[in-house]
Amino acid sequence: MSDRELFHFCQMHTMVIVTYDEDFQNPLMIPDIPGFGVVRLNVYPTGLKQTQDALQRLLESYPVATWEKASIVVDKHKIRYQKK
Repeated sequence: MSDRELFHFCQMHTMVIVTYDEDFQNPLMIPDIPGFGVVRLNVYPTGLKQTQDALQRLLESYPVATWEKASIVVDKHKIRYQKK
């Protein structure tokens, strides 16, 4: 499934995308972003512990209900949140 197909599938089913892939926040790749919502995990390495830590920080700062129609980037030290 291509990024666009995955994006549109998630939009049809009102699903927020949680990904490491920066294409989901690039309007040249996917013009309708953030659509229903995109969370990009910008953590390296992309191991289980780093992913768990990033998601825990995100959940402590922004409950899942606030992810709708938002573009969120979680990196090692900060969270960038933009509501559309």
